[in-house]
Formats: sequence, structure tokens, C-alpha cells
Amino acid sequence: MIIETLSEDIMPDETLLTYFQRHIKDHPHQVALRHKEYGIWHDVTWADYGRRVRHVALGLISLGLRKGECVSVISENRPEWVYSDFGIMSAGGVTAGIYTTNSAEQCGYIVQNSQSRFYIAENEEQFDKTLKFRKDTPHLEKVIVMEMEGLKRYPDPLLMSFDDLLKLGQEFEAKNPGLYDQRLGEVKADDLAVLIYTSGTTGPPKGAMLSHNNLLFMSEAMVSANPIYHGDETLSFLPLCHIFEQLFTVMINIRYGTIVNFIENTDTIMDNMREVSPTVTYGVPRIWEKYASGIVIRMSDATWLKRMVFKVCLGIGMKQAGLKLGGKPVPPHIKLAYGAAYLAVFRKLKER
Repeated sequence: MIIETLSEDIMPDETLLTYFQRHIKDHPHQVALRHKEYGIWHDVTWADYGRRVRHVALGLISLGLRKGECVSVISENRPEWVYSDFGIMSAGGVTAGIYTTNSAEQCGYIVQNSQSRFYIAENEEQFDKTLKFRKDTPHLEKVIVMEMEGLKRYPDPLLMSFDDLLKLGQEFEAKNPGLYDQRLGEVKADDLAVLIYTSGTTGPPKGAMLSHNNLLFMSEAMVSANPIYHGDETLSFLPLCHIFEQLFTVMINIRYGTIVNFIENTDTIMDNMREVSPTVTYGVPRIWEKYASGIVIRMSDATWLKRMVFKVCLGIGMKQAGLKLGGKPVPPHIKLAYGAAYLAVFRKLKER
């Protein structure tokens, strides 16, 4: 259960959209997002971010999106995912994320269950899934595709490119000045913001309904336990349709003005992490277990002396971690021993 009690410094009618507009106004030229293409990191400023979100919102409004309606999104982590997410919410809609690994049947179930009239897909592979379930979702009006490679000459009234959606939004804005601000002002804290679908391991997936209040509260609660500051850097690599990744890539980014760096793909996580050197790192247990096992395996091939030093230092680190996590004071001799262990082992591991 999520308690919708906000801290005293948040006004009752504020949402993440309020903070989003504030960053655009106060820090237009500061970096909000980064993504890597052809080996080069590209910056997206708050002004760029805001412009694309506005055009997504107006593009969807021009297509007929009404307040409270859902739009499904299926894509790997990339800037277009968050442009879509905040564009949908800015228009008063609700985002329903879908795992890219879901089958066509599973995708169709979520589109049907959420009654999504619009479906934003990453590429041809994800678009092809709609061809298998479109007959079961007659309410589906448009599939908007981010990467049109392989689809540019595909004649289908259902298909639309993401670039065309942005152009449509830009043209609609010219004809309807002030409409974006009007729709933005109609979004209330108690309105539904996102649907987070369960994995469906115990039956059909169920959509957890989260309001704008929920999102704002979660961003506050996380930072109250783990301090995060304006300008901190994170690496976006877990599925964005999962609430844990949304917490950092969407909620905390917007609430506190962090910088989100999107990985190239799942095979480059460690390379991208070394390039970015994020100040805030997070992950599910499986990620840390994989990293830890990799270190242990490599140490098993080291010399006897290195293995002994690693074992002793690991014991010291575990002792200090146990005390700190248990809320107990760390004795001076443990601090001193940890300092030596850090210089001998942990510093080099951290650099890797």
C-alpha cells in the first residue's frame, strides 16, 4: 500500500509536471538527459526535453487523446520513452508500459485491458506484434513507431512515425496556442498517472493504478532515505515499464533535477558505467550478484597472496557494512582497518 502523504514543502496541487516546468524555466540550458549514438554521448537540455514532451502531448491531443485515457508504450530505455511518458501525462493521459520481451498475446492483453487507443512502439519488431493482436483490439487507432527502419514503405493506416507525431504536435501548437498550458493545468494531483502491470506469474497481469500524488510521494520517500541532489548522475538500464527504474529515470530526475544517462544496450552497461561514472547507482539483487560473482571468479585465478589479501579485506568490509546497515557505531579500529582495505583492494574495484 502506498501512503499519499506528502512532505510539508510540497503544495497539495503540485505534481511532477509542476517540477518539470520549473526546471525548464529555471535551468533551460542545463543537461537533463544523455544518450549515446555512434560512440558519442549527446546531451538533452531541459529546454529540449520540454519542447519534445510538449509536441508529443499536442500530437496525441490532435489525434484525439482525452483526459484519463491510456497510451501503451513498449521500448527499451531511451529518451523517446520519457518524452512519451511525460507527453502522455501532460495531455492528461495515463502511461501503460509494456516489457519489450512480452509476446504479442501479452502485449495485446495490456492494450485491451487498459483500453489504449494509441500504442507507442520502438521499432519494426515491436510493431509486428500489433499485427497479431490488432483484430482483438478494435479500439486501437494508431501505432506510433520510434525507429522506422524497415517500415518506411509499409502502407498501413495504423502506422505512424514518432517524428511525424512530433511534427503534428508542432503544427497543432501553431494553430492552438495556449492549449498545452490549458491541458497541463487540468492535471490534478489525484488524477491517475501511470499503470504498472504485474508480471502475471499468478494469473493475468494486473494494472497497479498510481496517481500523480503517488509518484511525487515516492520520489520524496526515496530521497529521504538516500540523499540525492540536483546534478547527480544516474544510469538508466533496468526496464522502464518497471516502477523501480521509473523511480530514478522519471520521478527523481524530474523532482530533483538529476541527469539520466541511457545505456546503449544491455551488453554495454559496465562500459557505459565507466564512461559516465554515475554518482547514484542502483539495481535489482540479480545485478549485484552478477557483479560480485564476476569478481570472485576473477580472484580465484589470482596469486595466493592476492587471494589472501582480498579475503581479509572483504571480511573487514563486511564487518563495517554490517555495523552501518544495523545503525550501530563503527569502532575506530574498524574504520582504520577499512581505510587500509580501501587503499589495498576496494579503490581498484571501484575504479573498475
